[in-house]
Amino acid sequence: MKHEKAETSAVNLKARVEAYERVLVVEALRRTKGNQSRAAELLGTSQRIVNYKIRKYRLDLCLFR
Repeated sequence: MKHEKAETSAVNLKARVEAYERVLVVEALRRTKGNQSRAAELLGTSQRIVNYKIRKYRLDLCLFR
């Protein structure tokens, strides 16, 4: 039973981290009007990672321009 609770917590943690990550990416894209290079700078990561997150979270860049 204790192991199942740990797995559920891990799933919740993963979902919460992904939700927060999505919020951060959306905010960076909003502030930069969809400019992935500038968003990457704001987030302290690479443009490649930002592009990956855009695809992962199925974000529409047209909404930020």
